[in-house]
Amino acid sequence: MGMDRRGAMSLFEDNAEYAYGFLLGHQAIQKEVVDKVERLDELNLLGEQAAYYLKEYDRSETSKAASDALLTELDQYAPKNEEETEIKDFII
Repeated sequence: MGMDRRGAMSLFEDNAEYAYGFLLGHQAIQKEVVDKVERLDELNLLGEQAAYYLKEYDRSETSKAASDALLTELDQYAPKNEEETEIKDFII
């Protein structure tokens, strides 16, 4: 550990731990979104947009367009049951 004479962690280690926690949180949320979009795709609720998002979400060049297309389609979608409502509310 990078302890100094006072026993405190260095600023670098504090920032590294913070960034690592942020990364883990981002990965957990992204996994949840992907799981929910996979469910939308299984139910065939958003046509091609769910499949397009699943194909492109992890590609920096195309993920913004895929996300925007998914959100536009999802925003216009009227859920028919509680599961669909929960998925839409989580993603939007």
